[in-house]
Amino acid sequence: MILTVWIAILIALNIYQYLVQRAALRIAEILFVMSRNVREKANQVQFDGQDVEIIVAY
Repeated sequence: MILTVWIAILIALNIYQYLVQRAALRIAEILFVMSRNVREKANQVQFDGQDVEIIVAY
């Protein structure tokens, strides 16, 4: 009986770890795309000689 409980706990932890890892990878992918978009916009602004106002939100 105790062994069954331990196996269930380990399976639950394994699933939790998998889901957290997937979420972290998704967040990293989103941040990568955002940084690439910012870099492309900065290059475009620099090329066009435009002024840019940077707004920081917390």
